[in-house]
Amino acid sequence: MSDRSDRYRLAPQMQAYDNVWTVVAPYVTFITKPDFRSEIFNTDANGFRLSHSQFGVVDSISWWQSEAKGIVLGSSFVFGVGATHDRHTLVSELNSITGNSFLNLGIRSANSTQELMASIPFLAKSKYVIICSGINNLTTNLQSIGRNELFGPFFGEECYETFAQYDLAELENLIESSLAKINWQVLIKEWWSRLRRKISRSRSHPDIHQGGAYHETHLSQSVERALEKQVRDLLIIARSIPSGSQLIFVAQPFAEYSRSQPTAEEQRLFEITDKLQSSNWQILKMYLGKLWPQMVAGLEKVCNFEKITFLDLNKVELTGWCFVDRVHMTDNGYFQVAQAIAAEII
Repeated sequence: MSDRSDRYRLAPQMQAYDNVWTVVAPYVTFITKPDFRSEIFNTDANGFRLSHSQFGVVDSISWWQSEAKGIVLGSSFVFGVGATHDRHTLVSELNSITGNSFLNLGIRSANSTQELMASIPFLAKSKYVIICSGINNLTTNLQSIGRNELFGPFFGEECYETFAQYDLAELENLIESSLAKINWQVLIKEWWSRLRRKISRSRSHPDIHQGGAYHETHLSQSVERALEKQVRDLLIIARSIPSGSQLIFVAQPFAEYSRSQPTAEEQRLFEITDKLQSSNWQILKMYLGKLWPQMVAGLEKVCNFEKITFLDLNKVELTGWCFVDRVHMTDNGYFQVAQAIAAEII
């Protein structure tokens, strides 16, 4: 049995997450394909994942009619990669526990600025704003080669740099004419898949040693840059929410740091992930495990100073099989962290 087959044997839902399209979207840069339908997960007309509450399905259309409205911001962890159904994501579990109507605004592979952009239409009407984030800012800053420093590096920036070489009308004509006779959607899906693999592969960087290790200066600067952008976007949200609304920042769990004794299923899935990733992943994984606690400590300090409720999910005592990889969780894992977050809601 191949490693990939064994992964799908242990966590069959991951096949749906691995194969869904990511598409270009206004303002947020990219998003999961809108109006996607499957037995595992579904998205609304804007590409946000559907959630469930005691009042029914919560999406970016129905949310406005809800009473106790809240939003949850983040990337693939908030989206719920690993959950076997829309009902078992962190956001749906929060709805079940609290009786509120939280909207899932998780964007897979997003950084904090993309998360901020997703929140803009909803902030003024939100009684609760939960941000569960951080890992992607740290990862993109570790891998950054100097692009988009003003707003912050993001996954797929090389793809957008290619787009930027064309006038928009020219790009549209190029797609319509050059790809008219082939299935261009399949081609773009394959292009995006290859781009993601390229992002994770080792590449030349002025701060990388020949042996693949980072300079200590680069590591320190990466944490500082990641923290700076995360705090900038957090404070914009803090100053934008209505008076009386509650803002909670949640440091997402990273198994390399938080899971000292993985279950047999987790250990096997971690091994498979390592094999399927490039050799550069081993280096990146090591540094993320080392630097993530520094990032979390910096965020906690800022939240305490700004009187923002802070929760570190890496300190939650988890039981049973909780992770499908080092970032994403099982239904059991999402339920437990939802309980921890719900305890912080006033």
